[in-house]
Amino acid sequence: MGENHFLILKAEIRDELNNLNRLSKECKEFAEVQKINLNSPESLRVFGSILHDFYTCIEKIFRKIALNIDEE
Repeated sequence: MGENHFLILKAEIRDELNNLNRLSKECKEFAEVQKINLNSPESLRVFGSILHDFYTCIEKIFRKIALNIDEE
């Protein structure tokens, strides 16, 4: 596996980490606006959607790492 391959992986992981940071900011901003009203079905759906996106980003990172390990 060449160095270019690892540079590409590093860039892909960096992109996903940027997505995680963006999602974290979105969640904090929404929580501030909504005053963390977890009794609201709408708020729960928004938080659930953000949590799903967060989990998906983490899953993508591990999938990319696993694929690279399998190629070695």
